[in-house]
Amino acid sequence: MISLDLFRGLSRRYALEAVGIGILFMFLALIVQEMIESIPDVIFLIRMHFDLSAMIADLSSIEIKYPILYSLYIGCAAGFIQEGFTYVSVDTRTRRMAFFIGLGFSLVDIFVLILSFLLSALEIHHISEIPAAQGILISLNVISSLLFHPGTATFMKWGQIQDMGRLTYLISSILHAGIDGGLVFTDLFIILHRDLYLYATVIFWSLAIVISVAIFLFGLSKLASTKDEDEFRKEKPVVF
Repeated sequence: MISLDLFRGLSRRYALEAVGIGILFMFLALIVQEMIESIPDVIFLIRMHFDLSAMIADLSSIEIKYPILYSLYIGCAAGFIQEGFTYVSVDTRTRRMAFFIGLGFSLVDIFVLILSFLLSALEIHHISEIPAAQGILISLNVISSLLFHPGTATFMKWGQIQDMGRLTYLISSILHAGIDGGLVFTDLFIILHRDLYLYATVIFWSLAIVISVAIFLFGLSKLASTKDEDEFRKEKPVVF
């Protein structure tokens, strides 16, 4: 049972401020993440003497040939960067703000997801003709994001209070890398094994939702059990 004391007496302005902090830090994280993820593109572009079409073809073949390594790279870039910015954003804020900071991260994540989906849909077909299966996948992505980001934010804030900040950051980053990298790997796997589309999709999203629910419940319950005296305790002076 999660105590609601964490949110009791919290003003709307205070919550909105925390959401705004999350939105700002998530945008910054995505900028850095995009730069890191673009490194292979730059390397291959130089290697191909700035021949864009040759670079795309060569990079695509690398993705297919080494799907695990490519998925790990993309997953780790997303996981360690986004969770790093989450860690920093909750570090100097009170524990009551952590959940809403994580929610701000989720809102940006969902905005980027829907925007990219709409842009691709307009290129392929009319939005009203989007298959139901695609809508289900988008819904699962939204649910996962709404659970995962507040979950890791509260988990890492609890870790900082308990002097386990680095450990909770590492765990959060690995879980995030697993979800994002797993999504990339699933997409590449489906390209090579189209007949296993449903099988691969169900397995991935089942794991992603389980991880998101688990970190959400664990992080929120642990932070909710923390008291003011734990968060604002003063270090005892060292006596020599």
